[in-house]
Amino acid sequence: MPTISTPTTLVTYTPCGSEQWISRIEEKFTPVIGKTFVDLESAIMFYRIYAIACGFEGRLSSTKRFHDGIIRTK
Repeated sequence: MPTISTPTTLVTYTPCGSEQWISRIEEKFTPVIGKTFVDLESAIMFYRIYAIACGFEGRLSSTKRFHDGIIRTK
């Protein structure tokens, strides 16, 4: 795993007054449209490193079920 520095965070406000947190991380950890990976594992590793660099925990998916076990949302 590469060395990841602590992100700096910029707090701005939306026109509605909500706070918007923007993490500033090294460019090599920033996702870009059109980025390709050699396999799924490489993409997952990139996402996990990106999450750590931005200061949040990444997860691949989640599932919520009704009490009877039927999937409600995925």
